[in-house]
Amino acid sequence: MNDELEDTASEPAASGGDSALEFRAVTSNGKRRGIKLERVFWDALRSISKEKGLTIGSFVDEVSASTGAKNLTSAIRVACMNTYVERNDALYALGAPETVEAVLTATPTPAFTLASNRRIVAFNTGFQALVRRQFAGVGNDSGKMDLRLSLDVAVDELLSRLAQNRNSPVSTGFILSMGERRHRGQVNVIRVPSRTTDLLMAFVSG
Repeated sequence: MNDELEDTASEPAASGGDSALEFRAVTSNGKRRGIKLERVFWDALRSISKEKGLTIGSFVDEVSASTGAKNLTSAIRVACMNTYVERNDALYALGAPETVEAVLTATPTPAFTLASNRRIVAFNTGFQALVRRQFAGVGNDSGKMDLRLSLDVAVDELLSRLAQNRNSPVSTGFILSMGERRHRGQVNVIRVPSRTTDLLMAFVSG
């Protein structure tokens, strides 16, 4: 018998949103279980099962066998939460400073990381070489001058576009300025997962 999920909701769930309890029958290997869970956990079960290449019934079997819990619904909730916590931790590990630095270092083209306030927080040697080449000899008495960056598209707009297209790179023009000198170029931008602030990684393309 194929594994299946029968929608046999015994209580109307329209008014409760994600917290609405829904009763469903889960069948796996001929064994039928009646389970009542909040809608958000049914959605999580579908997503996790699909990711694992399992049916919902098979995943429920795994949870039941691995935990031996008498309260299966609680075990399912814990399994779903643990999966999303692990997924969340893995996602934000991609935005850890050491990971960002490694990506910048490995990138052969000039690249930098930008905070939501347009402050450059990290850059690679290629970007450093670009700045030195474009602004050679520019500086004050101490030989230093602030490097300023402006983008053709506002940071908030970039973040909105990245969210809409599932973080596919967004292209925009930029201007670097130091003193009276300007340098215009083009960058491809992606969003870097971060727990503290929105970060953008920009790769100079021209």
